[in-house]
Amino acid sequence: MSNLRHRPMIVMVLGLLSVSFLSACSSKVYNRHQAMSYASTLKIDNSKELKSLAGMPLPTQNQYFHVPFMGIRSQNDTRVDLMPPTQVLMNEQSLHAQISGNVGILVIKGSSNLIFSQIINILQKNKFATFYRQDRCKNLFTNWVRWYDPSDDKENFYSGRYQISMKEKGSYQTIKVILIGLRQKDKEVTSSFQIQNYTARMCSYLAQNLNMMMCHNEIAPVISKNYEQNIHAYTSTNDSGLSNIILCASFDHVWFWLPGILKMLNMELKESNYSHGSLKVKYTSLSRKTINKLGVMDMNFKNGYYKLQVGELGSYSSLQFFDPAGHLVNRLQYEKILSIFKLIIIKNKRT
Repeated sequence: MSNLRHRPMIVMVLGLLSVSFLSACSSKVYNRHQAMSYASTLKIDNSKELKSLAGMPLPTQNQYFHVPFMGIRSQNDTRVDLMPPTQVLMNEQSLHAQISGNVGILVIKGSSNLIFSQIINILQKNKFATFYRQDRCKNLFTNWVRWYDPSDDKENFYSGRYQISMKEKGSYQTIKVILIGLRQKDKEVTSSFQIQNYTARMCSYLAQNLNMMMCHNEIAPVISKNYEQNIHAYTSTNDSGLSNIILCASFDHVWFWLPGILKMLNMELKESNYSHGSLKVKYTSLSRKTINKLGVMDMNFKNGYYKLQVGELGSYSSLQFFDPAGHLVNRLQYEKILSIFKLIIIKNKRT
C-alpha cells in the first residue's frame, strides 16, 4: 500500500526532471544557433559596386538628380565633411537651377540684354579671368578659377576652368555652365563627386550675384516711386506667441525701404544678407534734437549691435528686432518702433 501511495509522487518528480532536461537541451541548441548567427554577421565582405541590368542606372539618375558612385580608397575611414551643404536662396519666380555632373543650367524668367554683361561684371568683380569671349554669341571661357575652402589647406586648393554661355528661349534666358577641367594644385581631378561639387559652386556664385543684381536693377526703380504710399504697419504675434511687426508690403519692398528708415533712427547698417533676410545694425541713442525733429518718443534701446530679421509672407512681411544679447525686444519696445514707423509713413505720404 505504501508503494502505491508514493507512486504518483515518483511519477511527478520524474516528469519534472525530464521537462527541465529537455528545456536545457533546447536552450543550448538555441544559444548555439544564436551564437553562430551572430558570428556570421561579423563576417562581412568588402563593399562592392552595385550591379544592375542594362538600361537601369543605379543610383537613380536623371536631368535633375545624380548621385555619383564613390569607390573605396583605403581600408581606413576617409575624412568626412560635416558642414551642411550651401544652397543659395533664389527667387523662385525668376530663377531656377539644374545641376548634373559637369553641367549646370540656370534658367531666368524674363528677357534682358544686360544679363550677359552682368555675368562678365560678376566674374571681373571676383577677379575670375577670361581668356576667350564672344559677346555677340554670348559665350566665354574662363581661365583657371581658384576655390578655397575654410576646412582645407590653402596649398591644396581646387582650380576649375569653365565655359559659360547664354541663350534666349522665348521668355526665358538659359545660362549654361560647363566645367571643362578640374585640378587640385597641379594634379587632375577625375572624381565625379568633386566635378559636380565645383560645377555647383560656380552656378551658386553666379545665381547669388544675379539675384542681387536683378533686385537692384529691376525692382529698386519701381519701389522708389510708389512704395512709400503703400506700406502699412501693425504689431502682431507669430505662431510661437512672440511679438513682431507686420508690414503690408512684399519682402523686396521692405528690404529697400528699411535702410533709409533705420538711418533716421540712428541705426547704422553694418551687414545685410538678402538671401537670409537679416540685417545687422549699430544703434546709438537718439539725441533730444533728433527726437524733437522726428516728433517721436525715445525707444529706450541700449547702445550696441542689433539684428533685424525680415520674413516673407507673400504680399506681407514680418519684422523682428533682436537686442545685443540675442533676445527679442519686448512688446513695449515694439509698440514704440511701430509708432515711429507710422509717423514716418505719414510724413512720406504728405511729401
